[in-house]
Amino acid sequence: MNIFSAEHIAFTPTPSVVQEWWDLDGIQEVYNSFSRTAKPVIKYWSTRNIVTDSAKAFRDYTTILTNWRHAPYFDPGLPEEFLPKSWAGYQATENFFKVHDKLAGPALNFVFNIAKK
Repeated sequence: MNIFSAEHIAFTPTPSVVQEWWDLDGIQEVYNSFSRTAKPVIKYWSTRNIVTDSAKAFRDYTTILTNWRHAPYFDPGLPEEFLPKSWAGYQATENFFKVHDKLAGPALNFVFNIAKK
């Protein structure tokens, strides 16, 4: 892992040029698209206290994980003051962890059960 730290010291104020350096609108859309995919899954599983359909849990978790996987790589991890007021990354991250927390265990159990056969 590499960690990079920099300070913008000349000419244009940093908040003004951030939009030139990164496609924040495009990244917003990646996050919004992910949330549109995740919301029906969250709604479906939120009404179930015990995950009994491990095959569906596996399918849903795999779909969400696949859709989520690329999103953080697009995000430059800017400080909040440089992001749009309603940054979709926060909600998308929350949505991912709602699905992960509910389905990761049952999905893994599904795989283990298949492997045992």
